[in-house]
Amino acid sequence: LVAARLELLMSSESTPGEDAVRTADEAVAASQVARAAAGQAAAHIKALPGRARTPGAVIIFAYNRPEYLERALRSVLARITTNYTLVVSQDGGDPAVSNVIMSEGGERVLHLHHERKDIVLGPKEKRFAGYYYLAQHYAWALGQLFDSLGFDHAIILEDDIEIAPDFFDYFAAMLPLLDQDPSLLTISAFADNGQPQHVHDPSAVYRSDFFPGLGWVMTQRLWSELGPKWPKAFWDDWLREPANRRGRASIRPEVSRSYTYGVKGVSSGQFSSFLKNMELSKGGVDWSLYDVTALRKDQYDPAFAAAVAAAPEVSVGTVASLSGGGTSPGEACADRKLSYEHKGDFERIAKALGLMPELKAGVPRTAYQGIVTFRRGPCRFYIAPTYAINPETQSVIVPGHEGPPSPAPAQQQVRPSSRYL
Repeated sequence: LVAARLELLMSSESTPGEDAVRTADEAVAASQVARAAAGQAAAHIKALPGRARTPGAVIIFAYNRPEYLERALRSVLARITTNYTLVVSQDGGDPAVSNVIMSEGGERVLHLHHERKDIVLGPKEKRFAGYYYLAQHYAWALGQLFDSLGFDHAIILEDDIEIAPDFFDYFAAMLPLLDQDPSLLTISAFADNGQPQHVHDPSAVYRSDFFPGLGWVMTQRLWSELGPKWPKAFWDDWLREPANRRGRASIRPEVSRSYTYGVKGVSSGQFSSFLKNMELSKGGVDWSLYDVTALRKDQYDPAFAAAVAAAPEVSVGTVASLSGGGTSPGEACADRKLSYEHKGDFERIAKALGLMPELKAGVPRTAYQGIVTFRRGPCRFYIAPTYAINPETQSVIVPGHEGPPSPAPAQQQVRPSSRYL
């Protein structure tokens, strides 16, 4: 599946010949539609009662799941601060979705309506049609927020995401880092290995070379870089590619501040058992007291390297036998380390411990410098490579450490984008 998606990503790049086919009339028509929609959105935002123009937006992408959108809207409206305008971008014209936006949000919500366009796809691409519609919708809506309405930043959600009580306090504390540290790509609310058995400290925050999504920040500056080359499909995997991530890390919490409950329309994909068991933070952290400077690369990297180097080596069996407290009887809690020698070795360890074994662009989920951090009770564990990874891409797949060939995967049902299929 990953190989097929990457193949389509590469083949979807426009060629000069294809660009020449686009007529001037098409370009003018597209520009007129965009300007008209931007004008309507700008008029709407000015009309929001009792609300000054805010620096940030929170945008919820929606298509055809009104019952999910209702839950998402209630979650956000109960917690949103005056620094944000809540935006719902609706793809297509499902009247039930429009009714939820009006009944739940009313004038508290800026409703953007994307007129869904049919996309002509070849036999290979039709299997992934939902991802094409999703990327198209994202490109249009983010263009409205940044190019037309001039927001400084936007927190991106979808209609199957619920947020934690301290979601906005977390982002308020972390956002300044994006101006202080050019080595950062974004702030995310999501922890890929956020199941209860792998987390403990709701105030812990990490750097990660893996872009998490599921509640993350796009800045005006980042959009000006990515918007002009936004992909036709698979925008999330596209953003994880080295050419687009450009070595930048994401900030992510140990305990998730977002939770996805989307089941309808989704097949029993490989991550369903992981996602449905994620722990959503109950709040209780005073983020105004958090020292974010410790997350800047110049301070984080030396402390992280020292902690990993000092951690004694343990086996998978030792970790698996530990109680929920993370220690054996009479044993003090301390950071520990498991080492892997190649990609297949990492996957074996991750599966044995119930962690996500998948890599994207050679980077394991949640990894920083090839190292995955998780907990057993209060004790912290590192899964670390025994070899130097690629310093530019942070990929753990390097010559000489490929490991044995992976067995042929079993036939697997595709997990489609339920918002668009």
